[in-house]
Amino acid sequence: NGTDWVTGSQCTSVHLLDVDAVGSRTLWAVGDSGTIFEGLKTGGNFAWSQWTDQQLASQVFYGVSFRTPSDGWIVGSNGTILHWDGNAFTQLASDVTDDLFDVVATGTNTATIVGENGTILRVSTTNVQRITSPTGDVSLLSIAMSAQGRGWIGGEYGTLLTSADAGTSWQTSTSSVSSALTRVFFSGEGLGWIVGTGGTILRYAPLPGAPSLTAPLDEEIIRDATPLLDWASSAHSDTYTLQYAPTANFASGVTTVPNLTASSYTLPLALSDGTYYWHVRGVNTSGEG
Repeated sequence: NGTDWVTGSQCTSVHLLDVDAVGSRTLWAVGDSGTIFEGLKTGGNFAWSQWTDQQLASQVFYGVSFRTPSDGWIVGSNGTILHWDGNAFTQLASDVTDDLFDVVATGTNTATIVGENGTILRVSTTNVQRITSPTGDVSLLSIAMSAQGRGWIGGEYGTLLTSADAGTSWQTSTSSVSSALTRVFFSGEGLGWIVGTGGTILRYAPLPGAPSLTAPLDEEIIRDATPLLDWASSAHSDTYTLQYAPTANFASGVTTVPNLTASSYTLPLALSDGTYYWHVRGVNTSGEG
């Protein structure tokens, strides 16, 4: 339920830096000293197995992302990129030497990776492609990608990049902070959370949808001078802003009622006889819908 946490069985004393789940029964955790653990759920607990490669023992693994049980990626220091095919890890050959801090699996045997000095890579099991960062050599620390191909990257100095084409290109966005943005998470609904140094927590939500007005109906004649205005809740709205006026273009005589948390409002002052118009906008931290 997200409120009760218990300590799992400790399988190592090294620092573990990232974790990813494959379904509800498999976990992968990575960290210092070339550490890679696979956790398989048996009953109510996880049994952990360590994957070792002496040639990678000096590497630090910063990021892990699995799409399926037979398709996963691990990235780390000195440009290390590993791919899991269900049986073994294979190290990709590339000329990348920068530390790689995070990875997201994006499709069958493909991933996007970010790292120091503005490194952005689109990789497959046979190819490593560099993508130009619009912020130059600012280190990039975290990445998330939605199933719809929207992407977000967080980095040093409050750097925030977005992509609308599955990571083919990236544009700068405003985060309003200067702290390093160390982890990015976005849900399937487009709701996002970003955390960073200094206790930074940022929330992103798509612009709210347009509320549907339910009462009074269009061109309805009412005899109540303080009518109840009612509308259907809209997705991603935190509050609502209501406006009503005697002009259809809301050019004059406008009354604005902001910060409404309910999806209805009773006018407190009696209206004079006449024709009135009203509309409602959903509002959240991203703006008005």
